[in-house]
This record gives sequence, structure tokens and C-alpha cells, in this order.
Amino acid sequence: MDRGIWASWYDLPEDKREDYCAWLHGRHLPAMLERAGFLWAAHYEVEGEGAQMKQVKNTALTYAAPGEVPGGTVYVLLIGAASPHVFFDPALADVEKEHSDETRAMLALREGLRECIFSEEARVDGEVPASRRGPRSRWGSSSPGTRRRSTTSARGTSSIA
Repeated sequence: MDRGIWASWYDLPEDKREDYCAWLHGRHLPAMLERAGFLWAAHYEVEGEGAQMKQVKNTALTYAAPGEVPGGTVYVLLIGAASPHVFFDPALADVEKEHSDETRAMLALREGLRECIFSEEARVDGEVPASRRGPRSRWGSSSPGTRRRSTTSARGTSSIA
């Protein structure tokens, strides 16, 4: 189960996009997913926004002053892990020291890079099928004069004649 997500937003120079994406999907992400605890990766290119998102951005969000927070928005890279602690053992800065010259050069193409580590606090997926209560059933006879005994179990109440 994934409880941690490492998110990176960034832009790329127009003339380097194809090379970067080919490298990212062909080499870098497969290598990252070999790391212990890294479970999945997703890479998105933002192609626009709908009217509702524009309204949210213009009315409900506040923004840092220009230059305070990097402004990359065209690409989003997400990596999911079993726990957010996976991203700190070893620390991502130490992982970067292991990168090849090619990887360092490709990662350096990212402009306006901003990153966050997200931690999931709680999740609701619904009941686990094996933990659902089974149907209740009644056993025995309802003939007059028949003595009944009721028992309660983890699956409900049963009457036994």
C-alpha cells in the first residue's frame, strides 16, 4: 500500500522535451522503481485547464510573491512509496549523489522545479470483504412447546432448538 507521494512540478525547454521524456520513461523511472519501497510512478503534461479550475485559481487560491516559490507547472512527476519515510532513507540528496553524469544533466533541464513529499494520514477504501458480517440465520423449529436457546457469534445471532 502506498502512503507517501513525492511530487515534482517543473517546466522544460521546448527543444529538450522529447529527449527528456524518452530518457525519463525509458531509463530514469525504471531505475527509480527498483529502489526499495518505491511502488509506482506517473508523469503528466498539463495541457490546459477548464473554466472551473480557472475560477478556483482566481478566487480561492493565494499565491506566493513572484520568485519566492519556483513556478514550474507544465509537468508533474509523481512517485508513490510504501511510506513517506522511504524518501528519507536514504535522503533524496544522497540518492542524487549516486546519479550518473547523464542523469544529472537530464535532471538539470528541469526549470522552475518545486517538490513536495506528501504523507497519507488516513484512507477509506470500504470494508475488506473478509471482515463483513455474514448473513444472520435461524436454526431450529418453531413448533409449539419447543424450547429455544439463542447463541451469539461473530457472525450474528442464531437460535437453536
